[in-house]
Amino acid sequence: MKLFSRWVESYYRKSLGIFLHLIFVTYLFTPAALNAGVLTMPSSSLNVSLGGSVTLSASAEGLADSTVSWSIVSGGGSIDAATGVYTAPEVMPVGGLAVVCATSNADPTRSGCVTIRLSPALALGGLGEPIDLPGVSEGVIVADMNGDGRPDLVRRTSLYEASSVVGGLNVMINDPEGWMSHSTVAAADLLQFAVGDLDDDGDMDVLGVGVSFDPSLASTLQVYLNDGTGRLTAQPESSPVGGRLINPALADFNGDGLTDVAVCNLTEGHVGVIYNDGTDLFDPLFKLISVLSHGAGNGLETADLNGDGRPDLVAGDNFSRKLSVVLNAGEGAWEAAKTYEVGEAPYPSVGDFTGDGWADVVMTGGDGSLYLLANTADFTGTLTPSPAIMTLPADVRNLKPVHVDTDGTLDLVALAGNSASMMLRGTEGGFEGPAWLFYGSISGAGIADFDGDGRPDIVASGLNEGKTYILPGLESGTYGFSVHPAMRCVNLGRKEQFSWRALNPQTGPPRSYEVSWNAG
Repeated sequence: MKLFSRWVESYYRKSLGIFLHLIFVTYLFTPAALNAGVLTMPSSSLNVSLGGSVTLSASAEGLADSTVSWSIVSGGGSIDAATGVYTAPEVMPVGGLAVVCATSNADPTRSGCVTIRLSPALALGGLGEPIDLPGVSEGVIVADMNGDGRPDLVRRTSLYEASSVVGGLNVMINDPEGWMSHSTVAAADLLQFAVGDLDDDGDMDVLGVGVSFDPSLASTLQVYLNDGTGRLTAQPESSPVGGRLINPALADFNGDGLTDVAVCNLTEGHVGVIYNDGTDLFDPLFKLISVLSHGAGNGLETADLNGDGRPDLVAGDNFSRKLSVVLNAGEGAWEAAKTYEVGEAPYPSVGDFTGDGWADVVMTGGDGSLYLLANTADFTGTLTPSPAIMTLPADVRNLKPVHVDTDGTLDLVALAGNSASMMLRGTEGGFEGPAWLFYGSISGAGIADFDGDGRPDIVASGLNEGKTYILPGLESGTYGFSVHPAMRCVNLGRKEQFSWRALNPQTGPPRSYEVSWNAG
C-alpha cells in the first residue's frame, strides 16, 4: 500500500512538472496579445457597401520596420497588400460583418484588427436594375419616416388590382437588410405631396394635394399623420376649392413653431399661405391668404434670402414669365414681391451657390438656358441675375442642389422631363459639365446618403416604366451603376441610350482608417 502511494505521488509530481512545462512553453511561444491596441477611426463604426471599397492604413510604432501585412479573417472580400484598399464582397456574408487584420512584419506578435459592417447592395438597386418596390412609382420624396437616421422613401403609387387602378401613398423603410414596404394608404386623386412635421410631434407627416379632373378642377388638401414608425393615417379631407392647387411648400412662416403650407392656385393665378392652427386641417377654402398676385406653376421654393431668420418665398411662373421673391415680414405679414424677368419660363432652385453663406437662386429659363441669380448679401433679399451660364436640354425642369465632392462648392443635379438628366459640378461663379446620369421621363427624384457611406446617392422614378432606381455616389464625386463601363447612363424606360462621361476626380484627401499600437 505504501509502495502504491509513493508511485501515485511520484506520478502526480511528474505530471504536474510536465503540465507546468507545457504552460511555460505555451506562454513563451503564443503570440503576445496586442499591447494597448488602438483603432483610430473618424466615426464609431466602419460601413462599406457590398462591392465597395475603403482604404485602411496601419503602422508598427517604435520598430525599425513599421510595415504590416494584411489578412482577411472573416467575411470575405479582398485587400491590396500594397495600398491597404479593402474591397467588400458582392454577396452578403453570414452576420453582415468582415474582419480585417494587420500584422507587423518586424514583430509578428503584434497585430490589430478592424470590424467592417457591410451594407446590402439592395439599397442601391443591384447591378443597374431598378429597386424591387410594390406598385408603379409616380413620384418620390426622401425623408426619415421612422426616426432611425436613415433616409426612407415616400412614393405616390398606382397599384393595379383586377381591372382597376388604385392610387396610394407608399412608405418604403430603408432597413439594413433592404427596403421594406411599411405603409400604404389609399390616395386616389393625389396629384402632388410634401413631407414635414404637421402635428408637431417630431416625426415626418405628409400633406397631399388632390385634384378632381372633372370640369370644375376642384382641389383639396389632405393630411396623412405618421405614428412615428412610418405608418400613415389619413385625416379628414379639406373643403374643395375652385382651381388647381400645385407645388406645396412647407415651412413655419409665422414663427409660432407649427409647420404651415404655401401653395399655388394655378387656375386663379396666385400664391397663398395656409397657417397651421394646430388642428391638422389645412383648408384652402377658408384659410388660404394670398401673398403673390401671380402663380408659381414652375416651382415654389422657401429660403431665408434677407438673413432675418424667416423663410421667404421664391416663385417661378410660366404664364407671366416672372421669377418673384416675396420676403416674409413676420407674424403673418408679407412684403411686396420683387420681380425678375429672366429667361422664357423660370424653373427655380435655391441654395448657397456662391459660397458666401447667403441663399442664391439658380433657374432654367424654359429653353434650356441656366442662370444664376446671386444674393447681394446686404440683408435686402435682392438678387443679381447673370447672363446664361450654359445651355441644357430644353426640358430640364428640376434642379437639385447637392455637395457631391469635398471642394465646398454646391453642385447641381439637373432632372429633365423627357430626355437625359445630368450632374453639373459647381465651380467659382458657375458650373461645369454635364455628366449624364440617366435617360427617360422622370416622375420624381431625391438625393440622400442611402447606404451610409458618406456620399449622396440619387433616387429617381422613371415615368415610362414606373420603376425606381438609385444611383450610388462614388468616392470620386461622380455617380454610376455597376454596368458595362461604356454605358454608365441608366435607361429609365426609353429605348435610346447615352454614353456616360466621367467628370474630373476630386482632389481632396481619400478616406482612410488607421490601426496603431504601442511599442511595448
